[in-house]
Amino acid sequence: MWPAVKQRILISIFQSNSSASAIAISGTDVYVAGYEGNFAKYWKNGIGVSLSDGTMATAIAISGADVYVAGWEDQPYTAKYWKNGIAVSLKNKDGSEGYFANSIFVVEK
Repeated sequence: MWPAVKQRILISIFQSNSSASAIAISGTDVYVAGYEGNFAKYWKNGIGVSLSDGTMATAIAISGADVYVAGWEDQPYTAKYWKNGIAVSLKNKDGSEGYFANSIFVVEK
């Protein structure tokens, strides 16, 4: 069972114009990915970090101090991921778009 403080973090996220899509835990920190309004966003212990306008976050992974978020951008649909808030567009080899990113994993070398 989560401590009451962790439960309050999730309740506060759902009380705004937002939605959560994924959750990750690293040590005592709770990370949630989703959106608020038109912005992809993640929350660390209830504190929000906006990523990009016109985007949606669908997955989150933590590796050390790095936060990785997967999602997409509207118009045109473009798969993206963010590493520590910096967006990277994912395209096919031919440069075409129209894709979504629904998960992200980090593998240590």
